[in-house]
Amino acid sequence: MKRSVAFLDVLGFRRLVETTPADDLGNKFVKLTDVLFQHLNKPMVPNHQSPRLFPEHAPGLLWCTSHVFSDSMILISHDDSESDCLKLLVFVLRAMQVMIASNLPVRGAAAFGEMFVDLDRRLFLGRALTTAYDPEQRQDWIGVTVDESVPSAFPSICAGKNAPILEALFPKYEVPLKSGTASSFRTVNWRWNLVVEKGIRSLFHLPSDWAERRKVLNTLEYARFVRSAGLAYPENDENVPLEVRAFFVGAGPPPPRYQHGDEL
Repeated sequence: MKRSVAFLDVLGFRRLVETTPADDLGNKFVKLTDVLFQHLNKPMVPNHQSPRLFPEHAPGLLWCTSHVFSDSMILISHDDSESDCLKLLVFVLRAMQVMIASNLPVRGAAAFGEMFVDLDRRLFLGRALTTAYDPEQRQDWIGVTVDESVPSAFPSICAGKNAPILEALFPKYEVPLKSGTASSFRTVNWRWNLVVEKGIRSLFHLPSDWAERRKVLNTLEYARFVRSAGLAYPENDENVPLEVRAFFVGAGPPPPRYQHGDEL
């Protein structure tokens, strides 16, 4: 069966393992995965006054299947539909925001293709997974790309009544690669509707090692592109679907509309 798949990798995990007691690191991951997979991986409390991307989705049904092993996360759609592909991508966006805000930067990719899934044995294999894994390894930033297999299978995924929102959520960008070149992909716009009390830069540590520092600088450049292209915030809050409403990072309370700590 064909499915949509996302592969996410926590960057700098080896350093965390070497510098953090296992119990402390394990407890942090338990709390994080509880937030991601028990709370964010399903619809929010129904609000009939707000538009929704997936109004037909049952409240208790997860957006997608998830599996975590060490520093890697595999997310798999329930079926081969365009709707379930979009649900997975929207969940990836929210997961990225939570993880970046938790000082756990991630890099990854999403793809569509053949998959074998055995939930009882936690066995996942297939072309979609390898297609997502390969570009994740080549990227030189903190971010997630959408492989061409997704728009090829679902050419209207950024069309229809929600087209303006979806174009903002998954914009095309020249993604920096480790080879020193760049390649055009649709991307998962983690910067979307993200309001940070101390600013976007506060979410990222600039390492002294140049290779790691370059990843962060490339990521900040993406945030700058998103902001300058008008893809950071919606024009009208009332038209924003409930699943992608503003996400605030800070001690609170949230500041006035779209005001945060820096220009990124």
